[in-house]
Amino acid sequence: MIKILAATLVAVVISILAGPRFIHWLQRRGIGQNIREEGPAHAAKQGTPTMGGILILVAALIPYLIF
Repeated sequence: MIKILAATLVAVVISILAGPRFIHWLQRRGIGQNIREEGPAHAAKQGTPTMGGILILVAALIPYLIF
């Protein structure tokens, strides 16, 4: 039980620390959401990074391998 809680805490810390840097890295490389012109108006979402799932998976995988 302690290992699960420790792994969870490490995953949360990794996500919080790496999240802003990862998003900035995605934005610099132009990896973002493309909005189709014929769809509904979501201009505010243009350029939003779409790879956040990778950050979550990596943040969960690292403590899993450690613990």
